[in-house]
Amino acid sequence: MSTNTTSQPNKAIDEQALIDRIFMDESAGEEGFDLVDPPASLQAKLYAIPQASKQPAPLSRATISRWFGAAALVASVVIALLLSPQPAPVNQEALQAQKDFELALHYLNKANKKAASSVTSTINTELERSTVNPIVKTLTNLSSS
Repeated sequence: MSTNTTSQPNKAIDEQALIDRIFMDESAGEEGFDLVDPPASLQAKLYAIPQASKQPAPLSRATISRWFGAAALVASVVIALLLSPQPAPVNQEALQAQKDFELALHYLNKANKKAASSVTSTINTELERSTVNPIVKTLTNLSSS
């Protein structure tokens, strides 16, 4: 179909004509399917597909350093999570005892204030009765005489 002297556009037309010829008439079956040799350019492209897919893409230094950086970051996060202290389980009985203790201290504070007020009042009354009243009485008697 094609010769070696054809130009690039003619090669593409020949390749397309071959593809159309192979795949257009599916109803003909195998007996209507004549095997033909594809043009050399198409054959080279078809054979290059599996070879190109087997070759891994080359890794650049930047890609490798990014992977090492990400691995180091993940490792440091995992180590930090493993070494961090776990919260102690909450003991309901201990919490209730703490609340009861706070309530008892509150009542003791109120009782202390009442006792202090009562003691202060009693001391003031007794001081007034034992010292202030006799002094006032004595001064009143002296001034009236």
